[in-house]
Amino acid sequence: MLHCRCYGSMLFRTWDNSLVEVNVEDSSELLRTVFLVLFRERTFWYNARGNGGNSMKRKRTRKRKNKVISRLKKSFITLATLMVVAFFAWFEGELPLDLPSPFSGSSQGVDHTITFPSDRYPETANHIKAAIKAGHSDVCTIDRNGADANRDLSLKGVPVKKGKDRDEWPMAMCAEGGANADIEYITPKDNRGAGSWVGNQLSTYPDGTRVKFVVK
Repeated sequence: MLHCRCYGSMLFRTWDNSLVEVNVEDSSELLRTVFLVLFRERTFWYNARGNGGNSMKRKRTRKRKNKVISRLKKSFITLATLMVVAFFAWFEGELPLDLPSPFSGSSQGVDHTITFPSDRYPETANHIKAAIKAGHSDVCTIDRNGADANRDLSLKGVPVKKGKDRDEWPMAMCAEGGANADIEYITPKDNRGAGSWVGNQLSTYPDGTRVKFVVK
């Protein structure tokens, strides 16, 4: 830029803060010098702007990363909260989930659905509900020929208690029963009455029929 004028000459301050003296009477020299000074100053300004731009880019990149991390944290917290709420709702029986069973049972592709009478056989009903909630199948694939072998496997190592029956779920007559069955001690009247009711309900169904049990 123009700094001062002294006796037919001019002093220009350049981008690096140095002074350049130009003879104003020589127009070509004046133009060349002014162009050079302006070019250098503009080059310096662009360089400075570019460096600042890189700095700003880095800041914007950091801001974007922080925003992404913040969103991920919020999403994770939301997902975790929903999972906890869903788990407790399911555990308390308020959320009717048909979850796949690790014991090969499934609520999909059933042939019939029956509702177990909880009011008539409350002990057996509570056992069935607890076993299903623990992950056992709510579906019984009828396998009458395998009932004895399943019963031997499920009751193996479970001691007999006086005045109690060892109730199995899944039942011995179900293909899902056997070694993985859940065992509960209940009164003989409740257990045998429930067994008679179930046998009567399933009596007309051939082996291989898949029946879903609903306990309310």
